[in-house]
Amino acid sequence: MASSTSNSATITNTIDIVSAILKESKESKARRDTDTNKTIIIIQKQVDLLKKLCRPRLVPINVKEILGSANPLLDSPYLYPTVLAVKKCNTTCSYCGEGIDQHGDYRKVCTASATRFKNFKIQGSVNNTIHYEKVTLEVDRTCECRSVSDDTTSPILPKQ
Repeated sequence: MASSTSNSATITNTIDIVSAILKESKESKARRDTDTNKTIIIIQKQVDLLKKLCRPRLVPINVKEILGSANPLLDSPYLYPTVLAVKKCNTTCSYCGEGIDQHGDYRKVCTASATRFKNFKIQGSVNNTIHYEKVTLEVDRTCECRSVSDDTTSPILPKQ
């Protein structure tokens, strides 16, 4: 009888140990799941903040680069302004994320969703005479994250 009592105590201890291990395993999994959910939430907030950076920013454009090769102002010793500030979407930074996302898009970039044309006045001297030139450039009004494969063009808004 002593051996059956001993076996029963061993079985009870084994059951208690297995129960404790299972309980600890469930608690550990719950902690891991909670930590994983917190990590996913933090990463999503960071991605959302990056996407907010997808907006038009002032970009310097050298006037001599936009003047035609036959333009008399190109060789002007006096050219004003020499640089124009134009709002453009930054398509080179990955504000929108790269890789396959939950919607199956391969890669998204920050591209113009609405543009307009804006006139700039440039002056320079040609043969000791002040000469004025009008230059029209496309300005980005709004930007959005789009798939690289999107072939949609941005609408051009009227001047304001």
